[in-house]
Amino acid sequence: MISPAEHCVCPFLFERDSFSFANELLWQYRFDPVTGAMSTFRTAPAPAYAHRCFVMVRSARQFFYHAHFDPELPGATAHTYRRLIREVVSRNPRGTGAGQPRVAIPGYDCLRSFSREHEPLLKAECGSAWESYVVRSHWRMVFPIWRPAPGTYGTANSSKRCETGLCRSFTSSASPNLD
Repeated sequence: MISPAEHCVCPFLFERDSFSFANELLWQYRFDPVTGAMSTFRTAPAPAYAHRCFVMVRSARQFFYHAHFDPELPGATAHTYRRLIREVVSRNPRGTGAGQPRVAIPGYDCLRSFSREHEPLLKAECGSAWESYVVRSHWRMVFPIWRPAPGTYGTANSSKRCETGLCRSFTSSASPNLD
C-alpha cells in the first residue's frame, strides 16, 4: 500500500488510465451525410461485454483515485489480483479517499497494461450490466423533481459551497415545469 501523502496529483491520461478493452454497443448508429437521417441496426454477432458504460467509467475513476501501479514489484497470482481489484472497486468513486492508503498493483505500470493482461478478470470484478442502470445519480429519473421556491437557485449558500470546493458541478438555471 502507498501512503495517502503519495497520492498522485497528475491529470487523468486516457492512454494510461483507461481500460484496454471497450464497452461494446448492441446497436450501431449510422447517419446519412446527405439527408441527416439516422438508421440503426443490431451489432452482429451480439457483443459479449455491453451495457457497462457507467461501470467502466466508475471503475477507471476508482483505479485512478485508489490504485498505484508498481512495475518494480513482481507480478502476482490471479487470486491476488482478484482481491486487489475488489479492494479498489469497493472504494468510493467520488473521492480520493484522503487518509486511506492506495492499493498497490504489482507488476504493471498503468491500468491500460494491467487490463490488457487481465481483461477477463477485470470484466468479471468491476461490475455487471445492471449496475449501469442502477446508479445513485439516476434517482432524478425515478422520483419527481419539485420546483423550488423562486429565488432559491444561486443562493449565497450555494455560491459559498462552490467557493469552498464542496460543489463539483453547479447549474444555475430554472427547472422545467413538470405539471
